[in-house]
Amino acid sequence: MYRRRGFTLVELVVVVGIVVLLASILIPVVGKARVRANRIRCAAQLQDIGRLFQIYLGENKNTLPALNPMPSFRPLLNGYPSLVQLLARHRQGDLRVFQCPADRITQPPVGAPSGYATYFLREGASYRWNAMLNLRASRITDLRATEKTPLTDEYEPFHGRPGEAGSMNHLFADFHVDDGDASNLVIVIK
Repeated sequence: MYRRRGFTLVELVVVVGIVVLLASILIPVVGKARVRANRIRCAAQLQDIGRLFQIYLGENKNTLPALNPMPSFRPLLNGYPSLVQLLARHRQGDLRVFQCPADRITQPPVGAPSGYATYFLREGASYRWNAMLNLRASRITDLRATEKTPLTDEYEPFHGRPGEAGSMNHLFADFHVDDGDASNLVIVIK
């Protein structure tokens, strides 16, 4: 009797075909899961920043700070501290809360230094302060529609195409985080 010692060429081709088919199905799913996980982790980071900001407001009688939204610009946009400089003392040296895992510079602004891969490396944070608050309100209690007034958001859409729902996280003045469309955001003063 003849005993087979291995697989035939047809059997190997079928097995390789099945593996390729499964890989073509699973790889996009894994990629989408990674993007979603980064968006959720980034939102959690903004929630933590919101808690730090609540501590700051409690210590400062609800007075909104004046902050520099992009501290790497030269000349400086203003002489104000950055978001990190304001809140870092409450983190006891751990600054990872200011870093979005999906942070990357794809649309460098004119006037910003080049040679950086992420906003965290360039600015010290992946999130920018809403500079309109420097001009419009002195206390958080002066804001109406706090659910529509962003305090901080990502420097650019890290989680999708610009304008696409879910592409950018925002921390609002009522301290909730949302990844909705930025076109309906407002600042309303009482």
